[in-house]
Amino acid sequence: MVQCKRYAKHRTVGSPDLQKFNGTARSEHRADVPLLIASCKFTKQARAFAARHGLVLVDVDLLGFWNSGTSLTALLDLDISRSGTNRKRLQIAERPSSTSPTCFLGYGPARRA
Repeated sequence: MVQCKRYAKHRTVGSPDLQKFNGTARSEHRADVPLLIASCKFTKQARAFAARHGLVLVDVDLLGFWNSGTSLTALLDLDISRSGTNRKRLQIAERPSSTSPTCFLGYGPARRA
């Protein structure tokens, strides 16, 4: 399931937005990989919530990389609890099991390379 937030760059997406999205994406839509894309940044609390609940976040910076040709699967390997230039690749042991998609963006089975 994908949700997009088109906000001005000076705004942020907070934890309440992610809590609503998580509840709807999982219980109503049975999403395996809830993906929230924003044209701005996520708050620290929102990133922490997403990391705890296996949500995939794409902020304005990652959206630029994705738009330039970086694969979405490469973005899944980033530590979303960090922001900006502080992001790093997750080690396999750190990866929450819920980010290993059985259904990628709701279009069918996916395999990670």
